[in-house]
Amino acid sequence: MSKGEAYNKGFRKKQLTGSYGDFKSTEVKSNGERYPTDIVYFKTAESEGKVYHPTQKPVELGRYLIRTYTNEGDIVLDNTCGSGSFLVSAILENRKFIGFEKNEGVHLFKNQEIDYIEVCEQRIEDAYKKMNSIVKLQKASGE
Repeated sequence: MSKGEAYNKGFRKKQLTGSYGDFKSTEVKSNGERYPTDIVYFKTAESEGKVYHPTQKPVELGRYLIRTYTNEGDIVLDNTCGSGSFLVSAILENRKFIGFEKNEGVHLFKNQEIDYIEVCEQRIEDAYKKMNSIVKLQKASGE
């Protein structure tokens, strides 16, 4: 989210529907926070190191999206977690996470079968180690 000026969006009209319940007419205001409205560019997953999945996303993209759309301590759901890039991103941004992957037959190369649950577990373990190292460094430097 980026900061902007607060403004009045106008009035939400009175609605009497069975779908979502009845709504009274109310004034709608914006606190000025804005979501990104443009294309964002990030280096590829290959530039971050080893690639485990054919459609692997960069961890930095995940970190950006998680910082933008969640708050610290929130739960991030990745229902197509593949090799776990967004789960790693959640750890690095101090969020909890739930991830699952149902595709068992995905191959990175023509005949190289990979157990993505094992890959996720290893990447998650590595991310926690990285976070612990960062915390130790911060404590040592008095931050």
